[in-house]
Amino acid sequence: MRQKAYFYPPRPRNGYDNPYALNFKATLAAKFEVAEADNQPVKGQLLSLLHHALSSDIFLLNWIENVGVARNPWLRSWIALFCLNMMKWRGKKMVWVLHNIHPHEGENECTRMLKKWLFRHVHLIIAHSHDAEAYARKHARGKVLFCHHPVTPITIKGEVKPTTATDVFIWGSILPYKGVKEFVALPQLQASKLNVRILGHCPDPMLADEINQHCNERVVFENRKAPFEEIAAYIKTSHYVLFPYTDSAFSSSGALIDTLSLGGTPVAPHTGCFKDLQQEGLCITYNSQDELFDILNSRTRTIDHDKVESFINSNSWEKFIDKIDEHLK
Repeated sequence: MRQKAYFYPPRPRNGYDNPYALNFKATLAAKFEVAEADNQPVKGQLLSLLHHALSSDIFLLNWIENVGVARNPWLRSWIALFCLNMMKWRGKKMVWVLHNIHPHEGENECTRMLKKWLFRHVHLIIAHSHDAEAYARKHARGKVLFCHHPVTPITIKGEVKPTTATDVFIWGSILPYKGVKEFVALPQLQASKLNVRILGHCPDPMLADEINQHCNERVVFENRKAPFEEIAAYIKTSHYVLFPYTDSAFSSSGALIDTLSLGGTPVAPHTGCFKDLQQEGLCITYNSQDELFDILNSRTRTIDHDKVESFINSNSWEKFIDKIDEHLK
């Protein structure tokens, strides 16, 4: 009889923000009986966690420390701790994926309390960057495993041709830690001749307005969730795909992995997974604004595209789940 695996968080009412959870759960099904495999939305994520804390065998915990920065943080944190202790008392195995060294919203007493418990009691911590791995090893009592963010093969149906030439393309959800507002406000950009296109939904109207204040005929912001065919077209035809992140505590980026899969040339700060992939010839990184604009204005820097296919083959979701299974035995 196969063991029952539970992935946290379960699907919220509005669906997952990115495909990481769906890919994770779908690949788990090859080795485990996956709880809530149909991905139906749940009424309450912590109620789901409580229910499955009493019935599942293996727990894959993602972003669980973020309950400490949600509404009613103390109440939610104590409920989460009760569930975690229930798993421990039942002698079940727990895997914590450390997606970010600290939550994007910042640390507080609740997040520190949850992370302290997780570092002490989970069987396996997975880090998608060497920075996060080093941070985890300083605190963890159990195993720590570094794995690159898994790669999902992408098939594009249909072809979309961009109407304008693009030097720098920025895509995905537009959130404060991604540094888009700071990038468009830079004097070096405003004085340059670079054509910049930002394509992605910004849920914060104030942030969107601040970005729009620095847009012009060369710097264009389209505040919408675009079809992947359109995103893929810009990735393939732009000189660079930029990730101007300002939060050094982040660890991994699914958008970076998708950019590589679609043949783009990523440029990003020298931190987290960007630094790891730069060392493998798969990302161009910078340490200062001057260095960033030297890269963007030259338009000649490239990555080793011969290594991309090898990276994709070596970091499939199937191999990722195999590694987890191996380290839990």
